[in-house]
Amino acid sequence: MADSSSAVSTQWGTVSEPALPSVVCTTLQATLTPTGGSIDAFNAAAVNSQPDAGRIRAAIDACPVGQAVKLTQGAAGESGFLSGPIKLKSGVTLWIDTGVTLFASRNPADFDNGVGTCGT
Repeated sequence: MADSSSAVSTQWGTVSEPALPSVVCTTLQATLTPTGGSIDAFNAAAVNSQPDAGRIRAAIDACPVGQAVKLTQGAAGESGFLSGPIKLKSGVTLWIDTGVTLFASRNPADFDNGVGTCGT
């Protein structure tokens, strides 16, 4: 929890440094092992562009306000998640643990704002 020394007074009021939620509603373990900071070995062709998107979205949707979905390393040290767009629910925190990386899909179609806009 933030203490008073981390608060900043502004013309709009006092702003405190954010604090991690005290309750984690769901912990998801990584299933991908990046090599040299890359997931190319898993997804060189970007065919399976967002294998973790569904479970991350489901966890966020089910999480109560004021709690967090925590992404952690897998049991064998896996540290990578691969997802397309993620829409956070108001009041829910996506907590990416130390040593874990959330990679964005490299397939531009996953980020389309409309038909064929490729994320523009």
